[in-house]
Amino acid sequence: MSKRKKIENDTTVYMAFVSIDLVGSRQLQKNLSAADYEKRYNFFINNADRIFKSFGASTETKKGTPDWKGEGRTFYFIENEAKDIEERSVRASIELLTILKVGIKKEIPIRISINSGIVMFKERLGTINDIKISVTESLNSAAPEDSILIAENVYDALPKELKEQFILCGTVRKDEQIAFIYPREKKHKIDAKFYLHPKDDIAENRRKYLETMEPFCKTLANIGIRQMRKVASLELTEAFFPLKLRKREIHRFEYERTLFPEEFAEMTRDKTRGSKELKGFIPEHLRGYAVDSTPSPFKEIFEKTKHLIILGDPGSGKTTLLKWLCLLYSRGERAVWEEKLGTEKLFPILVPIAGIYHKEPMNAVDAIAKYFEGFHLEKLDSVVRNELKSGNCIVLLDGLDEIPDPKDRFTCARYIEGFVRAFPNNRFIITSRIIGYEEIHMPETEVYTLCELEDEDIKTFTKKWFVAFEKSLTGGSDSITTTGAENIADDLIKAILGNEPPGIHELAKNPFLLSLIATVQRQGQILPRSRVKLYDLCTETLFETWHSVRSVFQRDRQTNPTPYEDGVKVLAPLALWMHESLPGGIAPKDQIKEKLTDIMTERRGMPYYEALKVSGEFFIQLADQSQLIIDRGADRWG
Repeated sequence: MSKRKKIENDTTVYMAFVSIDLVGSRQLQKNLSAADYEKRYNFFINNADRIFKSFGASTETKKGTPDWKGEGRTFYFIENEAKDIEERSVRASIELLTILKVGIKKEIPIRISINSGIVMFKERLGTINDIKISVTESLNSAAPEDSILIAENVYDALPKELKEQFILCGTVRKDEQIAFIYPREKKHKIDAKFYLHPKDDIAENRRKYLETMEPFCKTLANIGIRQMRKVASLELTEAFFPLKLRKREIHRFEYERTLFPEEFAEMTRDKTRGSKELKGFIPEHLRGYAVDSTPSPFKEIFEKTKHLIILGDPGSGKTTLLKWLCLLYSRGERAVWEEKLGTEKLFPILVPIAGIYHKEPMNAVDAIAKYFEGFHLEKLDSVVRNELKSGNCIVLLDGLDEIPDPKDRFTCARYIEGFVRAFPNNRFIITSRIIGYEEIHMPETEVYTLCELEDEDIKTFTKKWFVAFEKSLTGGSDSITTTGAENIADDLIKAILGNEPPGIHELAKNPFLLSLIATVQRQGQILPRSRVKLYDLCTETLFETWHSVRSVFQRDRQTNPTPYEDGVKVLAPLALWMHESLPGGIAPKDQIKEKLTDIMTERRGMPYYEALKVSGEFFIQLADQSQLIIDRGADRWG
């Protein structure tokens, strides 16, 4: 019996279960002498116990005797005792099959099935009562002789080398569990009565989708800087930073006397003072004043809120967050468990809102299936509909703001509400830029805003980024690689927190711009000492690459952004005019578009009516794509 760390009863743990059945052992006992049968049986159980113990299995014993119950038994692998429990359970099973083929003159046929997942622990392992145990037994019944049948949870957690030794077997009729079989040729030996008919089985299309999304989501989008010699593709799980969000809270107070704005700001910053002290001191126009809550880690919010709407500025991490979630759920229950995102095994559906919203009527399921045809994924409608009806989905809808027309955006928001009402048992997360968000009303929904990075966040983000970068370039994962990367990161952190060059600290509060600054540093370029030059580098990157980064999903909607050399000839005089002529650098949209038209006619020699049209298109690119011009409210832009 393996030595087990003390785990309290009813503690949530992650386990793998291996069910072994000796096929026809009773018939074999009738055909052999008692001595011969006992010899073969003991050879089998002794080897099974030895092998599984060597791979870290926990065994159930009774008075020191292996707990074999007639024709079979179950071995347990507990995450607290050993990592990679799915891999260990599979390797142990393959080794047992190999020994039985060569170690017994007349082979004892066996069936092995493996499942894994989150269960409530019991000190007597045999008393654990969980659906995952019964699924393991169902798999065992559906396995041919001398084969290993594993559940999807197990397959998802295996390394590539082991996955390649298995093949998708189908969906077991009982419990509707997707199963994979080893050796691959045993698929031709299965009993069809245990499986869904191929015409009713959507497992293959489901797996194709998951296996497409995993590589699509696993790397961070490259930041394109033309001067760079090389840009690494970073592993998302290596570089991902645990973002924080704020919930916007509306505080309402009664009006009694006027309070100067400075006083109000000071009092609301003082967390020790309650609303009663403020009662009567808030001017009428400040009633219903919005105050951002204390930042909370995303995981905490995700755990307690069914549906989320997440707002954020460009580069704040909205799309990256959704890709991270999609990646984890496409990798299965173990990946989600390791990131402490809860105990639900969900099917991820990640789509850009602009990719599924059509002015012509189309239900959401058909729209999603049509969108994924661009990924060469056919017949996905039945998969999506089945998962949504089962309430097993986490639906990740990205970029409501990317619907350009405000009227269409309003209609799209209602379209999303209808989608949620049609499938209320699933989870939904919707993202939008703050500017361009059309309010969505859904039950059990909270609206949060992504926070800027604080100094400690900048330190963590920068170190993770550099370690991921080095691993991507060198393929190394040892302590030398990590230490070297962290040393480089430390140099950049000192520069950022010391605000040297000036302005870098403010830029580094945005994850996208911080990764851009890190790229410049890592490529051996000296960070511009002039804030103007640093801004120029960031502006060029935003202007030329932001649109392509944001349109990764929208394969039928990509357009070529204006070249920076052409854009800056308009941007520079526009920026000079705004800063010299306007209070606070803010103006109404029409005034800015009028100035753009003047610049294009006077400096570019463009005919007036053409300039009028182009200035409107150019304004949209500045505002909606790169957000170099930002809506400050009341149709005033800065």
